Amino acid sequence: MDLVSPLIYRRVEDEPESPFLRGYRAAATDPVAFDEAALRRLSLYRLHLYLYLLMTVEMPSRGITRQNRPDRFERLADLLDHELTELRRATPSARAGGCRPSRRPG
Repeated sequence: MDLVSPLIYRRVEDEPESPFLRGYRAAATDPVAFDEAALRRLSLYRLHLYLYLLMTVEMPSRGITRQNRPDRFERLADLLDHELTELRRATPSARAGGCRPSRRPG
């Protein structure tokens, strides 16, 4: 989550030379890699942890509606849609042709 909240509305994996990422890499004990698992985690963080989804859910309690702030509503909807698309792309079952129901034991 450290790589998500400071770059709100942006994707750290798209900004390899951002000052934040350079500092993070300099302080990290292990190399910072954006492999498939890391990209999936970043998408999940952007979707849920006090970012796009939470910002959308909190809009009414802050007096923000689709009518009085269509720009904000549309931006968050676009960001959520993009992250869901990226998450689907990074999920092995999605690449294999869709989700399969899990079998229950017994």
